[in-house]
Amino acid sequence: MKIVVFGTGIIFKRNYKELISEEIIAIVDNDLNKQGQIVEDHYISSPIRIINKCEYDYVVIAVGRSMQEEISIQLRDMGEKDEKVLSISEFLGMKYPDRDIFPVATNGIRKALIICNELGYHGVPIVSLRSALCLKELGYDVTLASPCENCVFIKEANQKGITVVIQKSLLYPSKKSLEWINQYEFVLVNSYVMVLCALKIAENRSVVLWVHENSPDYKGLFFRRNMIDEYLKEYNDRIKIIAVSSIAEKNFRVIHNYYGSIETIPVAVEDWEIKRIDKKKTEKLFAIIGGIESRKGQDVFLDSWEKVDENLKKSIIVYFIGKIPDNKYYEEIAKRISKDDRFVFYNEVDQSKIKELYQEVDVVIVPSREETMSMAAIEAMMMGCNCIVSNKCGIADYIKHKENGMVFDIEHPEELAQLMEWCFFHEEELSSMRIEGRKTYEQLFSMANLKNSFKCLLTEMGKEG
Repeated sequence: MKIVVFGTGIIFKRNYKELISEEIIAIVDNDLNKQGQIVEDHYISSPIRIINKCEYDYVVIAVGRSMQEEISIQLRDMGEKDEKVLSISEFLGMKYPDRDIFPVATNGIRKALIICNELGYHGVPIVSLRSALCLKELGYDVTLASPCENCVFIKEANQKGITVVIQKSLLYPSKKSLEWINQYEFVLVNSYVMVLCALKIAENRSVVLWVHENSPDYKGLFFRRNMIDEYLKEYNDRIKIIAVSSIAEKNFRVIHNYYGSIETIPVAVEDWEIKRIDKKKTEKLFAIIGGIESRKGQDVFLDSWEKVDENLKKSIIVYFIGKIPDNKYYEEIAKRISKDDRFVFYNEVDQSKIKELYQEVDVVIVPSREETMSMAAIEAMMMGCNCIVSNKCGIADYIKHKENGMVFDIEHPEELAQLMEWCFFHEEELSSMRIEGRKTYEQLFSMANLKNSFKCLLTEMGKEG
């Protein structure tokens, strides 16, 4: 394969071995300071000197997702055809068409396949494994497929009776590389990140695409938007879109100007079956759970905190629980947190620790600027904690204010401050909300509900019974 590599930063260095294993015709970069330097026996050139000026098979965009659309537009403006442009993920997928299979014993009666973008103990992979278990209970032999390997996760899936397939080319598959999928009666592609895989499958058969993404998550595939739009129109009768919430649905519709049917199927959380014991105490413990990033709105909470009554603050403890990134936003949040001894900061914690913390917490706060659902709020309901969520969270659709939870307007942080204060004077209402929140979990976010949602979906598609 003859390639031109566009970009010489972190992504280039991270994938250096794979890139140099192909015939590199040229390396280009927009950075004037890098042009003229030598990397791997190649001068770093200006794109203008190389694109459409020499023979090559593909231009590989070796930059992060946020920059891919900008560079793809630049290449298009220079006359390059979209089909000759690959993201680094597509390049890697094309290089590795083979698959590794981690099988379990099956009954061979009915087969279902779930494809997700990665394996691990977070977000989409966890949802995929839970979905696989629901389909297994419905009588299917289930395979979970991903382009990325995680040995611990694979072992757990196998122990639970789920076959796992690893195939790197799933990110950008060819028709031939997907022939093995024809053995499955039902195929679910979980996450918009894998939309190109779903659309390629739709060339031959029916497939379900389950979207969960917040609006920024679409940036990585913006440069493929025209192609995706064409496929959605051409194979509309074969690809069924489902969304985790109204916000996830809206994001997909806006990005693709999509007017087809989209059904909502919320995620599920396995019941930890831990009985929370409410203890009488003078302090109230609030928690903000999630990685430190602008979208999660830790600064929204801190703005609200400044409006809370000073005397009540003395009776409040706040846990910040979430992965610590290395960026300016975290530095600003850390600086603000360090000024108040009522704040306790935890880095990302394992599941045993989070279960322990939930038993201490009175109220979980989700101050997100955008969140298609909120696993923290669902877990809070399951555990019998109260929750306060912003109106920009998908789970707000299921909360009746001060009945099974509380909702505040993200544009008015004083509302969150008022709700925190309200919690000190309405213990009876909080107790009732905890009971109703638990009922909401059981009715809408339990494994039993997800199983029933899949049963209805399969019946609708003529694959049940």
